[in-house]
Amino acid sequence: INSAEYQLRAAGGNLGAARARLYPSISLTGTAGLASTDLSDLFKSGSFIWSIGPKLDLPIFDSGTRQANVTIAEVDQQLALTNYEKSVQVAFREVSDVLATRATINDRLSAQTRLVGAT
Repeated sequence: INSAEYQLRAAGGNLGAARARLYPSISLTGTAGLASTDLSDLFKSGSFIWSIGPKLDLPIFDSGTRQANVTIAEVDQQLALTNYEKSVQVAFREVSDVLATRATINDRLSAQTRLVGAT
């Protein structure tokens, strides 16, 4: 049951991530380091470089791929939910079977005890 529950939670997280990718995102990337045309000048004061650049991700030019990913994530979540429900039902059935077996064993034990006491 725990495994099925964690799979269901993961599927819910994947669905949330797929929905988040439907919206535009902006990120900023930066790098810094040393550069030189000559190895002997690499660690001198003028060899430090840096760069910074923005990234804009717009979901309008993907031919519906992101929406299809949301649909796939929804189906995956539904499958995980069905698997979870099945796991719970199997667990209840197994407990019910064990309880029924125990009741049968108790009935047999009582009958055997009465039989031994009658002889």
